[in-house]
Amino acid sequence: MFFQKARSAGLLRSDFLPVIQFTMLLQICQVYLVSLPLYQTLLPGSDLSEAHALAHAREYLADFVVAGIMGGS
Repeated sequence: MFFQKARSAGLLRSDFLPVIQFTMLLQICQVYLVSLPLYQTLLPGSDLSEAHALAHAREYLADFVVAGIMGGS
């Protein structure tokens, strides 16, 4: 698995179980998508389901997750 290889190479900040890290990554992404209706209620006039908004969120979530699991450079 990718996470096990990354951990062996010293790229992961933590020795936490790779399968749990991967599962948490999936959950973060799913929670964002499921929460879109709530965010749209809180931010009227913002269509967070538009392609550019989803792309921006995807980039943010990727940066957030990578910063959290990767070791400092």
